[in-house]
Amino acid sequence: MSGALEFGVLGALEVRRGGERLAMPGRAQRALLCRLLLAAGHVVGAEELIAAVWDGDPPDGARHALHTNVSRLRGRIGAGVLVTRSPGYLLVVDPGSVDATRFEREVREAGALLARDPGAAAEKLETALARWRGPAYAEFADGFARGASVRLGELRTAAEESRCEAWLPLGRLDRALGELRELTAAHPLRERAHGLLMRALYLAGRQSEALEVHRSLGMRLREELGLEPSPELEGLHGRILRHTLPGAAPRTGTAPVPGRPLTALVGRADELAGLTGLLDGARIVTLVGPGGVGKTRLAREVAGSRAASWIDLAAAGDPADVPRVFADAFGLPEPVSGHVEEALVEALRPARTLLVADNCEHVLPAVAVLVERIVQQCPSVTVLATSRELLAVPGEQVLAVPPLREPSQAVALFAERLRASGGPDLGPGDVPRATALCARLDGLPLAIELAAARVRGLGLGAVVDRPALDMLSGGWRTGGPRHRSLRTVLDWSFALLDPSEQILLRRLAVFSGRFGLADAEAVCADGLLPAGRIAVALAGLADKSMVAGPEGDRYRLLDTVRAYAAELLARHGEDLSLSATHARHQIAVARRHPYGPLPVDELRTALRWSCAEDAGLAVELAAALTLYALFHMRFEFQEWAATAAELPGAAGHPLRPAALASAAFGAWARGDFGRATALARRSLADAPSGSPNSAAALAVLGDVAVLEGRFAQAIGHYEGAARQACPDDLGLICGALGGKAIALAYRGDLEAAEPAADDCRAVADKSGEPALTALALYYAGEARMHRDPVRALELLEEARRTAGALGAHFIAGIATVSVVTLRGRTGDDPATALPAYRDAIEHWRRVGNRTQQWVTLRNLIPLLVGAGLEGAACELDGALESAPVGFPADAPEAVQLLKALAAARERLGADAARRARERGAGRSLDDLVGLALTAIAEATRPGAGQAGSSR
Repeated sequence: MSGALEFGVLGALEVRRGGERLAMPGRAQRALLCRLLLAAGHVVGAEELIAAVWDGDPPDGARHALHTNVSRLRGRIGAGVLVTRSPGYLLVVDPGSVDATRFEREVREAGALLARDPGAAAEKLETALARWRGPAYAEFADGFARGASVRLGELRTAAEESRCEAWLPLGRLDRALGELRELTAAHPLRERAHGLLMRALYLAGRQSEALEVHRSLGMRLREELGLEPSPELEGLHGRILRHTLPGAAPRTGTAPVPGRPLTALVGRADELAGLTGLLDGARIVTLVGPGGVGKTRLAREVAGSRAASWIDLAAAGDPADVPRVFADAFGLPEPVSGHVEEALVEALRPARTLLVADNCEHVLPAVAVLVERIVQQCPSVTVLATSRELLAVPGEQVLAVPPLREPSQAVALFAERLRASGGPDLGPGDVPRATALCARLDGLPLAIELAAARVRGLGLGAVVDRPALDMLSGGWRTGGPRHRSLRTVLDWSFALLDPSEQILLRRLAVFSGRFGLADAEAVCADGLLPAGRIAVALAGLADKSMVAGPEGDRYRLLDTVRAYAAELLARHGEDLSLSATHARHQIAVARRHPYGPLPVDELRTALRWSCAEDAGLAVELAAALTLYALFHMRFEFQEWAATAAELPGAAGHPLRPAALASAAFGAWARGDFGRATALARRSLADAPSGSPNSAAALAVLGDVAVLEGRFAQAIGHYEGAARQACPDDLGLICGALGGKAIALAYRGDLEAAEPAADDCRAVADKSGEPALTALALYYAGEARMHRDPVRALELLEEARRTAGALGAHFIAGIATVSVVTLRGRTGDDPATALPAYRDAIEHWRRVGNRTQQWVTLRNLIPLLVGAGLEGAACELDGALESAPVGFPADAPEAVQLLKALAAARERLGADAARRARERGAGRSLDDLVGLALTAIAEATRPGAGQAGSSR
């Protein structure tokens, strides 16, 4: 056999030639080689070798025995490698052929990279640490190799700490936290590991836990060593207390991973190793197997050790929902344009994450298309999917997750889950019956877990003897045997529930996502199942593993259990009535919380069902969501409102005008003022004269009029809306009064604008709703922009902060635009406001509000002129000729704009300014956004200033 020799000492001794492992059967030869490797390139005397080989107790004729073992070792590794050199022997090897030497070199190189390139350092440390297979010089770590083993072990621990340190600025907090927890447990007095754990916890927003780590370490140091924490650790503690610790770059585009599983992963070592290997090399990996086999559990195990994002598709009721479910998981508002996929890909493009798409099977084609696009356009995103079928996309690697293969694995899972549920340990006599039970359950983890939960109450003998289990051996009557096994276990588990639990389980199938006890009581109660019995029944279902939870105060059905319960619901003829009750409940929830937060998945399910089955409920729900959809920019719900209003059964419904008004708000935000006006006028035509249901339509007409510069008409519409609205419809009244204040201010009637804004603030204060407070603060700031800019800025900043914390994207966006516009007007250097303007433009592009984007670009023009970018300013002005927004020349906002453009023409010259305006004419909004962002980048680059005038 030929080829280079390689030596492995980071674990049990390993010698390879040309990649093939060489056998080293004799301990004496292994000891001899390890001792020579410790001094590779240096002569080791015969006496030292004898002491090492025989551990200080040499036999008679030890020198002869040494020669014999040297000869045998030469026969394995080559005479040219092990040579005689007085007074002993010399190992002639390339230092790079020893894994310990390579490890030390890679750790040094990573250390040099750590500060300037943590990503490269992390990769190099991963490579270095992967070389370890056990303790260094494992067989001889307590003998002659003790010093080297301890030194290398210390270096290994330091490398693990350095890898965690590299992960922190990369945003891999979950992985770092898991590793650091293990390191600090293994080394309870090691300050660096504890300091890194404190940093990781702080960056994860867990300051109190970080401080507790410091307190516990200090106590151990004092009690065990009589020492105080180092000055470095004390300094870190102080920075955490003061919130002055520099943080990692904000991690956008992450979806929270479910908490670490509370139960052990049993019998899945091979699958876990296989999955880990696939994820290290593939971009798309799919876990395929029957329902209940444990695909999600395996995905959660691997996600817990990586920087991962979790998408649960169980709530996706239709393939069209898939992009929105992804976007909701990442906290992305839906764009007005409807191109959710583009917004999602844009958000994920810079991300470094493992994206787990769980429960894909019922919407598989839509998931496959979206996953392929994400992987193609997001180079640092890896996708792990769980499904009953493969995605069938290019580059996909599939790992089939079978039932537990070995009876011992299945019984181990059964015993562990039985103990976890409070049941007894299995005795020796129980093992054969448990083995038979698991075999009849086909080794399916979900079935085994459900069986274990039943044993706690009934005993193993009663469970094993139940006749229903005999059906498991019946073959393929209802499809694949594994699917049938799960159905049979669910049938059997269902039969063990008491009547109240059975009724409740089937009725809970109407919920598509998480629900609380109050939701279950509102939807599932009737004369057969009184509301007072639901709490006990729900607790029983959770206790018997038929309902997952509680997580906080929320519960959910597993996907397979929900499908099973839905069949039962239909079989009992309750599916239509329960779906209607569910929709009515969502209407009640939306009316109680008109500004959010609201359960989006449940609303989507209720809207889809009601639009198909009950036009009256569809109209009521669409109307109830009017302000939530507007404030949170949920254009999806505004389109549902348009659909509901056009249903044949919607004609004559008293709330149809409100549904039409909600759709009109959506058209206004999209920049389609013609459709918005038409929908609003249809709403007015449907409502009796003076009806409260016409108030929202008047507000829409006011919004259109104010942005078209028809201020007198806008004021009239807003006054009509405030007058006709129901007295308790404080959100609509607040918006109408604030809109009136804006119209007055834009018209130049500043003295009247402020009292109108104050009226709006009074209504908001009366409501106690933070969203209305944020809106009123915005209107108050806008009304004072020209008379009291300092106070206006304070109000607008507060509006922006409040709305941002609520996720009220519309209010946060308009407040942001006003803030940066005012800063640009009042600051000494307009260019300093431009970076914030860039954020505002990106905000509207992200959420898709075209109307507010036009307003933002119009307000940008004076700032560009002030920053010396007259050409870009004139191009934007040319494009605004065709925009739906515009003010009369004598309005204060228009005066500001005209003054800036006059200055631009003077600096550029009339001909150059005209050509710039012509270049802008007819350009699309997307083109103008690109132009604006380029101009801002030019104005804010280092050294920029009035040099920009030449553009």
